[in-house]
Amino acid sequence: MIKLTRIDGPIVYASPEQIKFVSLNPDDEAVTIVSFGKENYANIQESPEEVARNVLEYKLAMERYKASSVAAYIYHSQDGKNPYKQPLDERIILGKLAGLEESQ
Repeated sequence: MIKLTRIDGPIVYASPEQIKFVSLNPDDEAVTIVSFGKENYANIQESPEEVARNVLEYKLAMERYKASSVAAYIYHSQDGKNPYKQPLDERIILGKLAGLEESQ
């Protein structure tokens, strides 16, 4: 999930897979509209470019996480010494995108 800030201040967490489109509000260019489908949207403070960048970073981090998880599993299952461990780099990146800076 990615962290977004509603216009009135509360933080919301959105699933990038559910976002249909992002655009500027034609009546107020300081407001970005994030659509999740039929009449389901959020007015947020972040720019459309910032939302798009966060979505792309999230998707890239997820792909790297999957690839490194498979590689770690294969590596650790071959030597038989070390139990499978999740790669930390992608978990940290995903945590930051979700606004969980303290996650590790």
